[in-house]
Amino acid sequence: MEHQPDVIVIGAGVIGLCSAWRLAQQGLKVTVLEQDEPIPGASVNSLGVLAYPTPLRQSPFLSLHRESLGMFPQFAQELTEASGIDVQFTRCGSMEIIPTEPQREQAEKEVKVVNAQRLKVDGRPALELLSTREAKQVEREAITTEFGALYSNLTAQVSVDNLLHALRAAGEKIGVVYRNGCRAQHIAIGREKVKGVACGSETMLCPRVVACTGAWTSQLGPLLKRNAYVEPVRGQAILLETPRRLLQGVLKWKKKYVIALGENLAALGSTTEKDSGFDISATPQGLLEILTITTEALPALASCAVKRVWAGLRPAALDSKPYLGPVPGAEGLYVAAGHYKVGFGFAPLTGEVIAQLIAEGDCAHDISALLPRLCEPVNKKKRKDGQASESPAGDAGNGDL
Repeated sequence: MEHQPDVIVIGAGVIGLCSAWRLAQQGLKVTVLEQDEPIPGASVNSLGVLAYPTPLRQSPFLSLHRESLGMFPQFAQELTEASGIDVQFTRCGSMEIIPTEPQREQAEKEVKVVNAQRLKVDGRPALELLSTREAKQVEREAITTEFGALYSNLTAQVSVDNLLHALRAAGEKIGVVYRNGCRAQHIAIGREKVKGVACGSETMLCPRVVACTGAWTSQLGPLLKRNAYVEPVRGQAILLETPRRLLQGVLKWKKKYVIALGENLAALGSTTEKDSGFDISATPQGLLEILTITTEALPALASCAVKRVWAGLRPAALDSKPYLGPVPGAEGLYVAAGHYKVGFGFAPLTGEVIAQLIAEGDCAHDISALLPRLCEPVNKKKRKDGQASESPAGDAGNGDL
């Protein structure tokens, strides 16, 4: 008998795969549609690092992000056991070289906040402020400054390839059906209820649809364009082959990163290009930006061989928060998109929320701040004359790299 899904998940990135797996665990028949094959989009371009947002910033979204990151060790173990594929979750640690006195003062505040919470990782403080000498002992090849460094024992790493294939394998084992090369053109809606998904000349009938389509979410129809508007933000990265292991974990300098990938590989990233459109080309300007800053931080990189360069599209909501939950105006339509730089870190909570909403009608997490919504750019604020003016708008804390 042909598989008749209870739920169609559009998109087979980390969010779509995780949602499908959790939905199937609830006993639902799930079909995943993906226009690429086998693993698409922004997810495969991630560098696999899970970084906590700064403790100096608090919001409902950041609280959910921290909660999801806290779920990751158990999530990784469960997924490894369910799939038979080791996702290689490790606490790799990260060191941020401090370039100025004001940033040193901010780092001191961060450490004070975390120390007050008595948060530990394997018996060590979650955040540590290192002197110049201590920083050099941690990352011997890196430059140092008189202001020292901020070290996070919380920062973790996963194998991107292993995790994505583990999610797919775990889903397959409990009945998830994957249809690759199936481009969802639009979601069929009638009388304010979901009817199915149009793919080419075929319309797959299904009463519940979850849009996990990243940067392409707004193209699935007017309801999503209005209530879950997402823009693509290009990020470029470089993979180098190194003669030896040049660093222990993650090194940050001037908003760029160097990440150890085994003994003889290092990933460098990344750019944040908000006017890229859907162009996934790597550019000389972007690559030069990355190389200039990362080789300044770790001079030994300058003589390493370039193994690969690439670019991906991060899905960004205008207010820099994901969309998660039911979409107004169409019963049975849900969205989990716009995760920008936190897709991997937010996956455990997102999958759980989507499965609970659809199977039980409610969820255990307060997602009111992330529900589909009309939103404005975070770098705009109203002046007294009612006109929009520019204001600084940083990312919502550190995220996946």
